[in-house]
Amino acid sequence: MTDSYQRLNRPTAFATQVVPAAVYVTVMFYGGLIRMAPLPELGPVPADKLLHVLAFGVLAWLMVRAARFFFPHAPLARRLLLGALASSVVGAVLELCQAFVPYRSADFWDWLADSVGAGLAVIALGVVLNLLPTRAHG
Repeated sequence: MTDSYQRLNRPTAFATQVVPAAVYVTVMFYGGLIRMAPLPELGPVPADKLLHVLAFGVLAWLMVRAARFFFPHAPLARRLLLGALASSVVGAVLELCQAFVPYRSADFWDWLADSVGAGLAVIALGVVLNLLPTRAHG
């Protein structure tokens, strides 16, 4: 554990590392299960797929932070992998839930976009964190 992490008490760490991910997942499920108008097309890639990539990329970053709380001694690579996997699982569960909502539909391609976004985000985060001193990210 880094000095800065040791100085952060558990309730503060929980509030800054786990709660943001939980709130974000809650907002994603709310947004993913309400009735919405179709999104416009933006060239060859549908706008909703780009939104999936972006939304689940942000979720992956938040999940990496949450993984630091639950696994403080885990190496960075493991926390990055956990963040990507957790984000992809949330995407799969959301798609499964949408299958049971009459005005929504489960879509394999949405889940694939979720997983691609999570993967790209953790790769980018890993590159950035590897450029920083170890002390900055544990």
